Amino acid sequence: MAQALEARGYPVVPGELVVELLDPLFPDNAGPWLVKADGGQVTVAPSPRPAPAPARPLPIGLFPLFASPVPWMPDFF
Repeated sequence: MAQALEARGYPVVPGELVVELLDPLFPDNAGPWLVKADGGQVTVAPSPRPAPAPARPLPIGLFPLFASPVPWMPDFF
C-alpha cells in the first residue's frame, strides 16, 4: 500500500496526515499511516501516533480515490 501511494505523481504541495486503515484481507495494510507530502513527493510510513480523535478507520476500498485515469492508447483495431 505504501509503495503504491509513493509511486504516484503529486502536485507540489506540502502537508501531512495520519490515516487509520482497516484492511481485513491484508492485515499489513491496517493501522495508522503517516502520509507526508513535500515538493511533489509523498512518503508513507507506519505512524508513531494514532489518527486524531474522533477519526474512524477507513476501509481500504476507499483508496480507489488514488486511482489513475482510465488507460487508453491511440491505436485503433
